[in-house]
Amino acid sequence: MEAINQTGACQCGAVEFRVEGTITFNAYCHCKDCVRNRGVGPLHVLGVTPGNAVHILKGNEFLGSYGDEVARTFCTKCGCFISSNPKDGKFVVVSPPTFHLEQLEGENNGSCLLPAKFRAQCHINYESRTVDYIDDLPKFKGFPQDQKSLDSRGVGVGETYVEEKTHQTDDKSVNEKGSCQCGAVKYSITNGTIFFSAYCHCKNCVRNRGCGPLHIVGVKPESAFAITHGEEHLSTYTKAPVEWRFCNKCGTLISIIAKALNMDYVGVMPPTFHLENPNAPNNGTCLLPVKYRPQAHINYESRLVDFHDNVPKFKGFAHEGVLLANNGTPVVSEPRRYCDELKCLNYKPCKKHSAVQLYGFPVSQPTRACSLLLTEAKLPYEFHLVMPWGPRSPEFLAINPEGAVPALVDGELKLSEGAAILIHLAETRNLTSWYPTDVKMRAKVHQWINWSHTATRNITLKALVPLAFRGDKPSSDA
Repeated sequence: MEAINQTGACQCGAVEFRVEGTITFNAYCHCKDCVRNRGVGPLHVLGVTPGNAVHILKGNEFLGSYGDEVARTFCTKCGCFISSNPKDGKFVVVSPPTFHLEQLEGENNGSCLLPAKFRAQCHINYESRTVDYIDDLPKFKGFPQDQKSLDSRGVGVGETYVEEKTHQTDDKSVNEKGSCQCGAVKYSITNGTIFFSAYCHCKNCVRNRGCGPLHIVGVKPESAFAITHGEEHLSTYTKAPVEWRFCNKCGTLISIIAKALNMDYVGVMPPTFHLENPNAPNNGTCLLPVKYRPQAHINYESRLVDFHDNVPKFKGFAHEGVLLANNGTPVVSEPRRYCDELKCLNYKPCKKHSAVQLYGFPVSQPTRACSLLLTEAKLPYEFHLVMPWGPRSPEFLAINPEGAVPALVDGELKLSEGAAILIHLAETRNLTSWYPTDVKMRAKVHQWINWSHTATRNITLKALVPLAFRGDKPSSDA
């Protein structure tokens, strides 16, 4: 156990405090109360003894409190988490993101990296996680004393992992209901569309929630979001260009609006959705549907700890194009694959603003397969006609030295062979309804891709080519 003597404050600065005592535990808490109360998942909690270790230095009149068994205090001006106080008074819980720790010049784009003694040592209540966390920290289904450890996927000792069915990832529609922790504020989202889904590490979001980072889903249009109950309990804190709206009874973050950016969307926090599934496999009763899971880390230079997942990480925003490694060092070797449009927040190759180039001949069966996938998946592409006879241009041979069709250009990648092109498009555009993640279902896709390459090719060669180009009758076995 280590001593702590640390000052901190809420986001707006109305409440300042000092924590003085002994650290007894340090963890990421995924419990439903912490997650819903903050609108985040998980909450970084630091247990300190004695129970009165938090001393309010300024702004006691701005402190709000919610809860009986555990009283969670927050600033009523900005909604920022201050502390959790269990009824038995044995310890108090604070959150390191609210401490005064920022460095002016942090190494590896890490101006807000926490000192080692403040970094979480484990995950608790992992069965209520909203996403799987890829790190080396121990993960417990409940609390460590329960001795029920899980791996990153939520699988315990002697349990079998159940592969997720992720065919719904191409669905970007949002029709959800949600509420704050206390239920005073309720909202609905009707006929919305996912604009982006990201972990935001900016100092404002992190300090405001007492977490790191904040998971935000941008939903368009803004009018799709509506407060259905408790408008009188909704408070707003503004720090240009962003407005945070929170319940003034329990402190739960309800929505974020960036009006000054003149972009028609509202930011919502999926942990406040009503999505719990008590029968979910892999000890994942609160796992988010795949479409809501983060696709990027933004403002990663302000992170509190390094993240070791495979989600892209950006200094600033994605459209600024500064890609960072897990440790914050710039990635200079990877080709730029992200959208240049200022107001486009797509974090994977952008379907709207970057078209692939498909080269082929319409009668070619592999060419048709590629163009059909691009069309049905609504992926923008430009088609370049390559006739099946005659010499190939030097430009086309630079794309495919074999001179065969189809061929694809996707950014700096040049690719030939129809099956390879289909698989590349499905994997890079996350087309899981076409190319499932389940290994057995994917094997069936491979089977039919290979069958199509031989069986339908025979129809082309024995029926269409003689009829279309020589005027002959198709052979009897076509």
